[in-house]
Amino acid sequence: MLRSLDRTLADMLLHKWFGEEAPLEELRRRRNEGMEEEMLLSPPKVKEGAIEGLRKLREKGYRLALVTQTPRERILPLLERAGLHNPFDEIVSAREARRGKPFPDPYLLALERTNSLPEECLAFEDAPAGALSAIRAGIRTYYVKDLDEPSPALRKLLAGVLDRLDEWELTEPPSRG
Repeated sequence: MLRSLDRTLADMLLHKWFGEEAPLEELRRRRNEGMEEEMLLSPPKVKEGAIEGLRKLREKGYRLALVTQTPRERILPLLERAGLHNPFDEIVSAREARRGKPFPDPYLLALERTNSLPEECLAFEDAPAGALSAIRAGIRTYYVKDLDEPSPALRKLLAGVLDRLDEWELTEPPSRG
C-alpha cells in the first residue's frame, strides 16, 4: 500500500496504523537496510516484456524517461544490476519533485526535462499511486499488472491494463506536436 507513495502521505498512513508516536525514521532506516540487503543478495527482477516494450517504444520514436520513487543514488546501480544499462533519456526520482506520487509533480518534472507535452507521451505504471500521478499530469497511462490490481475507478481513467509492458497497442497515436 505504501509502494510508490509520496512520503507525506506514507507518513500519514504510518501514523494512522502505528500511532502518532511511531518512530518513522527508525521504520524507514530498517526498510532501507532490508532493501539494501535484498539488492546485494539477488539481482533486481526485470518484468516480463520490459526490454521488448522499451525497444518497441524506442522504435516508434519515443524518448524514454523513468519516473520512479527510488532515490537517484540507487537508480543507476539497480539498472546496471538488472542488465538494462540505462536505456532512458531522462531519469526523474520523485524525491526531486516537490511532492511525490500520486501527485502529478514527478511526471510534470519529467515533461519539463524532456521538453514534452502530456499529449505526446505515454506512461506505464505498476502501482496505483504512480498511475494517478501520470494521469493527473495529463499523460495517457497504461497499468502494467504487478503486486496491485487497479481499482474499478482507476481502470476508467487508464488507456489500458496490461500483463506485460510489450503488450501495449495504440488505437490512435499520441499527438506529436
